[in-house]
Amino acid sequence: MDFDDLEDAEEANPEAVAAAKEEEARAFEEQKAAHQREKDEEAKKAAAKAKDAKQKLDEARQAKLAKDNDPEALREACEAWDKAHRVKGDVATGVDAARQAGFVPEGPVKTVRRIWCVSDVHCDHEQNQSYFKQMDNTVFKEDVLILAGDISHELDVLETVFTACKERFAEVFFVPGNHELWVKNDTHWKESAEGDRKYKDSMDKMTYLLDLCESKGVRTKPGVFECGGEAIWVVPVMSYHARSFDTEPDIADHWDGIGKLESQVKDFACSVWPSGLDPATDDVADALDGLNDTWVTKMEPSLSSSFSAVAKALPGARAQAKTRMITYSHFVPRLQLNPEKRFLFYPNINKAIGSRALEKRVNSLRPDVHVFGHTHFGWDAVIDGTRYIQAPLAMPKERSSFSVTVIGDFPDFEDSKPLLLRDGRDWPETYQAGWSEYYKTFPREAYRTEAIQGRMMRLYKWKGPGPQPSEELCFKDRKPGWELAPSWVFEKLAKQAPGFDGGTHGMMLQAGKKS
Repeated sequence: MDFDDLEDAEEANPEAVAAAKEEEARAFEEQKAAHQREKDEEAKKAAAKAKDAKQKLDEARQAKLAKDNDPEALREACEAWDKAHRVKGDVATGVDAARQAGFVPEGPVKTVRRIWCVSDVHCDHEQNQSYFKQMDNTVFKEDVLILAGDISHELDVLETVFTACKERFAEVFFVPGNHELWVKNDTHWKESAEGDRKYKDSMDKMTYLLDLCESKGVRTKPGVFECGGEAIWVVPVMSYHARSFDTEPDIADHWDGIGKLESQVKDFACSVWPSGLDPATDDVADALDGLNDTWVTKMEPSLSSSFSAVAKALPGARAQAKTRMITYSHFVPRLQLNPEKRFLFYPNINKAIGSRALEKRVNSLRPDVHVFGHTHFGWDAVIDGTRYIQAPLAMPKERSSFSVTVIGDFPDFEDSKPLLLRDGRDWPETYQAGWSEYYKTFPREAYRTEAIQGRMMRLYKWKGPGPQPSEELCFKDRKPGWELAPSWVFEKLAKQAPGFDGGTHGMMLQAGKKS
């Protein structure tokens, strides 16, 4: 029977229509329930996979099996981590979001698992070369290593370290430091006739080193990776130091023996610069900073375009597009990232640690993290939204004595491992480093220029009017940075000098045991 509408049907046979409606409703509910059961089952499976993966990762992390003794455990844990996050779909969509924003070029993007950093490895010292030789050659195969300068001024040492790092890491990034640019004590430069030298001065050596890196597969230009479902740009920043970087008052003239910068900083004696570049001015720092613009023009066009876009973007826009940036330099990008003059063995060193050009460059890039080196002070601090980290291996003597220069969470004197900078989608928790901890508590008081710390008093002679200022006035009811280092530092140093006590060293050890 053909009815024009439902009202006609209900009027002709209301019971049949009511029964049909009920049947239709039951069928719909059954279909809905079946669909929900299917979704629930899929959700349960996904949740179970994620839970199992997370449990495996947690177990591996808690036991530290992977990090210390068991590379297989690390690989299993990392695979579990990947599964946990791929269930959520983040890895599949992260780089796509960055690409849609123009922050990643078309084509495949290499996936890495973790990013590590270390600076100032000074492998002219055999003990420091063993740091790389003893490093595990299996657990970093999907990781990135950032070398923030000062490996050596010797070409053969540089090549040895590059080879060791490339054998262990998926990708290696590097920027030359001041030591790399020394030529007067460079064996090749000294033993070669002037016409046979591979480079004629420090600027020429810089170009040679960048070419050497390229031939060894070591990166010195920006690169982008997928890490933990986000696009991570790793951006080297070429730099040098200039006196104008130091804008704080000098130590009072009443202290005698501090000496001129040229006589205390070896760079002036060992480097040779082209005519027209005066290292006593901003010339060298500005010239090396200019290389950062030059290499962008030498990048593959689509990569260069993506880097230009991400470099101009605000951090919030990057975050929305699941894009992060890590920059790194050898030199110090902010004066606040080094102790004040009254705390330093050589007070004027702040005139040879960074430059205004470097500071301007990093400020313009607005990275999530900036890695630096040069001063050998462990550091981890956030300034204007950027996290600044220094992770120096430093000199063997600095690691085996009560030196204030390397006290902090890094390096662990017995563990050949860089500092973890990024683990999948996570940044590491804040590292405890003595002087950065100090400045989290106390403001800079650069105007205090009369009193200096006790060990400096043995180096310099007071000739001012009135009595010599006491060390207590230097800190003025504050704990020095070395007292804020983690306790394991002091425990290990105490084992190396078991009979030592008293003086500043004893104070440091006692403070460390209390923490």
